[in-house]
Amino acid sequence: QIDTTHSGKQKEARVGGAKVDGYRPKTNEVLELHGCYHHGCPKCFKHTRNASPPDSPPETPEHRYEATVAKSCRLTELGYAAIEMWECDSKRLMTEEMFNHTETHHTIA
Repeated sequence: QIDTTHSGKQKEARVGGAKVDGYRPKTNEVLELHGCYHHGCPKCFKHTRNASPPDSPPETPEHRYEATVAKSCRLTELGYAAIEMWECDSKRLMTEEMFNHTETHHTIA
């Protein structure tokens, strides 16, 4: 069993002054699942990189992406091993059963 601190355990993981999706203290690993919309996925937002979404101007997908990259770089510079994946990639890798489970069982936030 790998001990991981994450919000699903009702503990917010914070490392280097930043919120992260998960943290493994024994291995010093930071786990991040980047939501495509909130982090400006370059694959999902190819043609609208600099367009502000109506719900959050003036943040563009490019701005969100740059903030995500900066956070990842900062954590790496502090000595954490970052394990990261984009939401679209995780969905592509899931089996149909896994996908259906994640869509019907919401995590505790």
